[in-house]
Amino acid sequence: MTGCRWSEAAQLTWDCVTVDSWHVADPKNHNPVSFPISKTLRALLDARPRIEGNSYVFPGRRKADFIKDARTAMDEVTKLAGRHLTHHDLRRTFIAIGIRLRIEMWKLKLLTNHVSKGDVTIDHYIETNDLRYLSDEAEQIAGWIVGQGAITYAIEK
Repeated sequence: MTGCRWSEAAQLTWDCVTVDSWHVADPKNHNPVSFPISKTLRALLDARPRIEGNSYVFPGRRKADFIKDARTAMDEVTKLAGRHLTHHDLRRTFIAIGIRLRIEMWKLKLLTNHVSKGDVTIDHYIETNDLRYLSDEAEQIAGWIVGQGAITYAIEK
């Protein structure tokens, strides 16, 4: 639902999640950013249990730790998809869905915190730290994902 990097999701703490955004203070590219939260993602986050003594959205097995390895979860995704998938495949899929929905590439790059250096317009004229203004685009992508799930569910019934 986000197109984020695995490490950004794994290390996300509840104090970085608000009603309409989630914040990454020190991502891989060192560009602190607040991403918009779609209604679907909001529902998923609201449904996640909070573990007493652990501030991570995706807690690890040890107290006060985050999940270090999601291979088991990705193995389940691989089984469901019928082909081997990695965390980065999910990131690429987020971008591919956005392209299919005709969302401009610069917006998709921002939503994945993949800003191109040297782009004068993005570097100097576009807000790159607080991306809540891209909430409509996040909603479009989430809606497409949910819609595909509904189609698959209807076919399987």
